[in-house]
Amino acid sequence: MKQRITYLQGEGTDIDVNSLHVNPDSLVFSNAEQAALQKRVTITEVLDNVHELHIRWSSPRNDELPSPLVSRLPSGLHVFFTPRSAGTDVPICELLQTLFGVELQCHSVVDSFSRPQITSERFSAAASYQYFHVLPTLQNFSQWFDSNICRANLKIKLACGIEADAVTRATSATLFAFPSRHHALSQKLAKQKFRAAFQQPTGLHPKLDLTFASARSVAPPANSCALHAYLTLPVSLFIDRYQFSDALSLQSQNLKALHSLSGEDDLEAPAWVLKSWGSAALFEVAHPNTTESASSGPWTITIPTHLRYVKPSANVSASSQENLQIPSPILFWACPAQEGLKFATNPFDRVNLGFDGLFGPKTLFYHVQSADTNGLLDLQVPVLDPTSSRWVSMATSAVVVAGFSWVLWKLFGGNGGARIEKSGKKT
Repeated sequence: MKQRITYLQGEGTDIDVNSLHVNPDSLVFSNAEQAALQKRVTITEVLDNVHELHIRWSSPRNDELPSPLVSRLPSGLHVFFTPRSAGTDVPICELLQTLFGVELQCHSVVDSFSRPQITSERFSAAASYQYFHVLPTLQNFSQWFDSNICRANLKIKLACGIEADAVTRATSATLFAFPSRHHALSQKLAKQKFRAAFQQPTGLHPKLDLTFASARSVAPPANSCALHAYLTLPVSLFIDRYQFSDALSLQSQNLKALHSLSGEDDLEAPAWVLKSWGSAALFEVAHPNTTESASSGPWTITIPTHLRYVKPSANVSASSQENLQIPSPILFWACPAQEGLKFATNPFDRVNLGFDGLFGPKTLFYHVQSADTNGLLDLQVPVLDPTSSRWVSMATSAVVVAGFSWVLWKLFGGNGGARIEKSGKKT
């Protein structure tokens, strides 16, 4: 097992060499409280029949991330997997439940994973399978790590990643400088922050609003950049792709196009009969034009979604509602890189994030900071209490029987029978 410890400080920060103490098995930095800490542990044992496996966890906390670790994902556990050969049965679900808890709704790769939409086989680096689960903490993983790897007392605050790759990549550079695909916005553009919230009342068709406080602040890093929103929705919430074919409807919601939608797309099935984790969507969204950007009013992007019927439960509140936690989307500007820029292997770049594989290899991402402190949105959904549902079934059955009896009586008895007899006499 190998471990890399990296302390990240802000640009322009002076570092006193005497504050660093390097030992054979540790690195001590006396000013560690002023720096972000990244720990990377390399374990040589990997699963058989795995070409690549990328496990990402993003905290619900929307703290600003230190450069160069600025890439973002919706809060929760993200898994991207490619088998070494098609049709191979790999026990990924067993591994995930061992590491992160048995509550993960994962049965098998075929049933529970989705297939990301590949926009270009030639340029896309997306993994073959994707899985997501809302996971607020890594308590189970920390306990497993302490018990099976080493007692490290892990305290992961913002992000965590686990990699397994069949190909070993070496990094060689004479200068410690690497071009990065993921960037924070410049100081001039850093004021463009958004808030995410469901319109109230939500009903069965919740509308998700992404709101910038001022349209003036929403400006691209360059004219060639496009603003995008990436969502990972649990199976209880879904997007209807057919809603986004009308140009006027898109314009009214400040949307441009739904570029990718993968995962569960059954429009009628209730949540409890589906084994897949849910769906991932990539939208290109509109930003203010020259006239609109002159306004001091807010700029709101609206994404319509739909609720599935969730499993009946006796453990619901008196209002017969259950709280679902939905990860807030991430927003980023996708920009083409300058001609001639070559990307080497950057040891600090977080890649294989799901959305990055849907763009060309020379795309730069500028991430927009959320103004919300929590990356999980609460959504109240109606739930049927099975203890009272028998009365609903009995009443429904009684109404059906009464209605059917009334139809029979009208056809063959009473006035209906007389009319039939009278009609027969005329004939």
